[in-house]
Amino acid sequence: TQNYSRYLQGKKRAWMGTKNQYCRRAWKTDCVGEKILVILDFDGVLVDPMPRLYAIHKDLFEEYGATPLDYEEYRDLKRKPVKESEFVTPLLGENTEEYLQRRLELIETQEYLSQDKLFDFSIDCLKRLKEKHTIVLWTARSNKKELHKEIEEKQIADFFDQVIVSEEKEEKLDVIPGFDPSNSIIVGDTEVEVRIAQEH
Repeated sequence: TQNYSRYLQGKKRAWMGTKNQYCRRAWKTDCVGEKILVILDFDGVLVDPMPRLYAIHKDLFEEYGATPLDYEEYRDLKRKPVKESEFVTPLLGENTEEYLQRRLELIETQEYLSQDKLFDFSIDCLKRLKEKHTIVLWTARSNKKELHKEIEEKQIADFFDQVIVSEEKEEKLDVIPGFDPSNSIIVGDTEVEVRIAQEH
């Protein structure tokens, strides 16, 4: 979305925004009152995955002898969002399918995950939420081991009461123990979280 939006259905909430305003505002507003269950996504909410995604793009393009997009152009296309295949195909042609497959193979390897960066507000946000609320990290990753390693290395594991890893975010929220639609908030950076919240 181009502007910060708040979706409210009863007491069920989902947050979206640009420049990660959703997390920054969550604890300043609705999250400072009653004890609630806070369900946080990881990529794009607590960590910025763009350096990792761009590094893969740049490294693979250079392997194919092609000129990668510059960082700002790549970032802007991903944020629109434009599917990677759509802007890579005109540049790589017949190598596109192999590029996309190799990208999937690399995207959750330690070499590239190490480039994820916590947002400057993430620790402060987690500390304030932890003071009063139950925090569940619910994210889509295929490599659970590397996710747990990443949150340990970033020294944020102790903030979470539970970490739930799903293959896809299309799953229902009943995978989250203690979930109560009337007393929960979802913090995410895509329309998927908004749709899931609205469906519950």
